[in-house]
Amino acid sequence: MEKAYSFKRLFYRGTMIQSQQYRMVTKRNSYTISFSGQGGDNSGRYGHVLCFLKCFLTCKNPCKSSKFVAIIFEFKPAVDVTLAKDQHTYAQAKHVLPFMRGKGLTVTTEVDKIISLCIEVSTGSDTTFVCKFPNTFEKG
Repeated sequence: MEKAYSFKRLFYRGTMIQSQQYRMVTKRNSYTISFSGQGGDNSGRYGHVLCFLKCFLTCKNPCKSSKFVAIIFEFKPAVDVTLAKDQHTYAQAKHVLPFMRGKGLTVTTEVDKIISLCIEVSTGSDTTFVCKFPNTFEKG
């Protein structure tokens, strides 16, 4: 890598994704995302975007290319938390996922591995919840 530049916001697939470094967030948390793993693993991983990087790579031939990367604090799942267990209706809330507050690790991923923007719901306990949007259409 020859050099890299960091930036705080990214307009990607029709959605503005902001990093935690962006201080003008006013309406909602727009830095919680779902992203796929390396090597085509689409199991879904979740975290906060810390920042974005544009990395300039040097090749053996006289060429230059760039790559966009997201630095993400990836959440650790709270496997011991059950949201609902209804024996009559078998209702499930598959769009709400529990994670351990403050537990996880910092990872990098290419920007094209970002799947969608999500919402984090903090309860003030050791568990935080990530909600996937059921509908991504917003009125003006």
